[in-house]
Order: sequence, then structure tokens, then C-alpha cells
Amino acid sequence: MGNTSLLLTNYPEISQTATFEQVGGRDKLDIITGYDISGKIDSKLVTNQIANDFILGILGYDEVIVEASHIWDIIQVWGAAYVKELLRARILRVVNDITLKPVMLRRNNDKWQIDLFSYSQGLYDCESKTNIFFGHDEWNYIAVKFHRNNFKGIEAETILVLIDESAKKIDEEKIKLVTSNETTKDIESQQFFDQFKVENGKVYARSTFERLIRLQELNKTCAIASDLNADSIRCDAEIRRLLSLKTNILSKRFSDGISSLNQVLYEKKIPELGSLFVNEVISLDDILKLRSR
Repeated sequence: MGNTSLLLTNYPEISQTATFEQVGGRDKLDIITGYDISGKIDSKLVTNQIANDFILGILGYDEVIVEASHIWDIIQVWGAAYVKELLRARILRVVNDITLKPVMLRRNNDKWQIDLFSYSQGLYDCESKTNIFFGHDEWNYIAVKFHRNNFKGIEAETILVLIDESAKKIDEEKIKLVTSNETTKDIESQQFFDQFKVENGKVYARSTFERLIRLQELNKTCAIASDLNADSIRCDAEIRRLLSLKTNILSKRFSDGISSLNQVLYEKKIPELGSLFVNEVISLDDILKLRSR
């Protein structure tokens, strides 16, 4: 019997806008991504949620798969030493989503469209004297993220190597195609739009942008999970609501991999494990002992 796995994507995505202009040319690209949650996030609750989701993933599955774009969130909550231990044990696995960022995209002031976009590598934003020695280009996004957060040296290099050694591989082009097809079907389905409360063919408002980005995020997550043959997924609450509205096989295949376990712990009146971990009441060793029972 193969390993069971959870694709964990429940991390805050703050709204961002960017414009890219062709050097020496006229082409311009505008993108919008993320959600209007700035100022609405309780950092303590988010920290506890990240810890709790990950702990329940460790307890319920052989592997917890996290996208590369969120590995820094894991390190901030769990610390470098614990992350290294989890990577070495192949409990934490990382998948490269560098080309799979859901965005609203507009070319040369044309119509806005939902799309997938590559994360900015950010290499040109680093100081000219900065050297990032890690030799695997596919993880440069993480290397730059580490640098920007002043996380350097042997620990940073070790984590990058461990990520590379234990990475889960995906067919990015296939995922782009599946995601695009699924999202197009959803947008063209008036029944889904009626439930989704989006006006098909109308001028997009900012709130509609966010709904479409979440829809793209859901389809991308399901496509990645399918490509990895994962057993379950864990998304944010709004994306889980979209999952309940969809009727296609791709989305219905994946259950929420943590809610049922959360409910059992609640009924048994067991304190939230995430807050216990953050408050240093329990350690990773305690969690791994529970896992092995």
C-alpha cells in the first residue's frame, strides 16, 4: 500500500498588483493576485491555524505536501530545525508551483482574463553584491525569499538541499491545461455562476476578481493533487465553499483532509494542538510520538 498524502494549501494570500513593461518596447502586462485580507488577519490566529493544520496532517497522513510558495510560512511557524527534521523524514514534501500563480491578467490594457503566472524570481531586486550559491534554478524563488528575510548560511542551504532531494515532481504544463479547461467550464456554466454569484460576461469588479482567482486556485489545487495522486486537500474556507458547489469529478474526488479529524478532537474536548505547539506546551517530538501510535 502506498503512502497517504495531504496537499496543504491553507495559507493567507494578501492582495497584490503589479505591472510589467517591456524594456524598449510598448508591451505592458498588469496582474492582480491574492485577496483583500490586509488588516483583517489576526496574526496569532493565523499562526495557530498554520501549526494546527500541519500537525493534523502529520497525524493523519504519511506525507504533508506544501507548495514552494508557502515554505517560508512553514519555517516561520515551525523553525528551521524542525523543518529540516521533517524534510529528512520525508514527512514534509515540497512541490514546485513557480509557474502556477492564479492571477487576473491584462495585456496592453485589453480585457482582464483569469490566468496562471510565474512567480517573480526577484533576482534583479537583490543587491548587486549578493551571491545566492544554490545551484538548482527551480528553487531560486525560495532562495531569494530566504535572502529577503535575512535567512542565510548553512541552515538555509541545508533546507534548500533537503527540499530538492525530497521534492514531489509534477507535470506543470499538464496542470496548466487542466486548470484552464476546468476554470473555463466553470465560467461558462450559468448554473455554477448563479451559485457562485458572479455575473457572466459583465465588467469585472474587484470582488469578482477575487472570486475568479479563488476558483482558479481551487482548480489548480485539484489538478496538482490529481497529478500527485494525493488523497486529500486542505484549502481556505472560501475555496472549500467553492469545492462544495462544483459537481465535476476532478473536484469531487478530493475531500477536506483535516476537518473530520478536527471535529473528533473537538468532540473529545482535546485542546487545539496548534496553539499548544505555538505556546511550547508540546514539541515536534510529542507530535511524532502521537503519530507513531
